[in-house]
Amino acid sequence: MTAVFDRHTKQLVRERSRDRCELCGVHCFVAHFHHRRPRGMGGTRRKEASGAANCLLVHPRCHAEIESSRERALANGWLVRQTDTPSLVPVKLWNGLQLLADDGSVVSAWGSEDRAELNYPWDVDWALHGSSSSDAGSRGDHEHDASA
Repeated sequence: MTAVFDRHTKQLVRERSRDRCELCGVHCFVAHFHHRRPRGMGGTRRKEASGAANCLLVHPRCHAEIESSRERALANGWLVRQTDTPSLVPVKLWNGLQLLADDGSVVSAWGSEDRAELNYPWDVDWALHGSSSSDAGSRGDHEHDASA
């Protein structure tokens, strides 16, 4: 059995993120649905694995950063250990440290802080995340298995 995000969960995450990358805050013309707690090789029967708290909507470049910097991703809550419950692990998003719920709601995990204090995967170059002519009119939804 696998833990795939169903249409309802993807809609909750899109509404939560307002179609913005939850790491860098830039509008996603192409979006990846990232599993914070990676699915195992044989999938999982754990219900929370397919919930909105376990899902991040991310820009492809941010997704690549999560996958290539796994220690940083764990420290920032972008990845969650198999022994943890995603809804209980704070995650650093572009708008602050948050707790995500399976109903699509978000609760601030700390007060309003300056964006500069967040530990972003790189120095965000907003121009690189903007839409290009090749992005115009396309909107891809890609679900990626972070355990691969």
